[in-house]
Amino acid sequence: MPLSKGRISVEDRGFQFGDGLYEVISVYAGKIFALDDHLARLQASAAGIRMKLPHTLSGLRCVLRELVRRSGTYDGILYLQLTRGACPRQHVIPRRGIRPTFLAYTRAMKTGSVRQRGLRAITVPEIRWGKCIVKSVNLLPNILARDEAVRRGADEAIFVRSDGTVVEGAATNVFIVKNGVIYTSPEQEGMLSGVTRKRVIQLARKARLKLAQVRFKVARMKKADEVFVSGTITELAPVTRIDGMRIGDGRLGSVTARLQVLFDEMVSKEVER
Repeated sequence: MPLSKGRISVEDRGFQFGDGLYEVISVYAGKIFALDDHLARLQASAAGIRMKLPHTLSGLRCVLRELVRRSGTYDGILYLQLTRGACPRQHVIPRRGIRPTFLAYTRAMKTGSVRQRGLRAITVPEIRWGKCIVKSVNLLPNILARDEAVRRGADEAIFVRSDGTVVEGAATNVFIVKNGVIYTSPEQEGMLSGVTRKRVIQLARKARLKLAQVRFKVARMKKADEVFVSGTITELAPVTRIDGMRIGDGRLGSVTARLQVLFDEMVSKEVER
């Protein structure tokens, strides 16, 4: 149906409580990219908040592929959202009489538009809940952080713990490069398991680039030769300034550029299958 005709109950728990999950997935040349990875994360997120999926994973695959086919989306995104469903308002999770609400839509979009010019970022205190590994629709801290970035003339906000440890961006995962070695924080409850992040790690290892998953602090990040972020819409983009400080020479670095090429090659191979 047209997007404007979509309707959800005013008592939907996703609307009233943020009791829901979501995924944003890239569509390249009419093909859904990394669909199985996104569905696996959706399944893990659902288990993390004791929510049942409305269909099997194979059933969801069929629905989403049919949606992309019917919409005619060539390049863009596929958005899906799953909430616990609609029922009379109460904090306690209903044990019966409720069905999950599942919605999905596509939108034509050019992803990776900042890959060459890069991003400016700011650092902000980590104020999110501890289970960020669950891809929840509760995004108010991310929204406020992104808004603060824009107010300060930047594009992205990077969450930092009270001890100075870098966690991730408001909508991206963070990598730094120093002396040819790529560093990124190890997966933990306080950060999202990024699908693009996983692909970057796979590409780096396949290309025999040195990569370590270790925690690092803001001071180390700002002294890096390169900083880049990864995400579904961002793909891989260099960060040229953080809190007004220039990173490296302020341009796309050689390691980031190489990974961008490898990422493009991987996407081409997968959509040609």
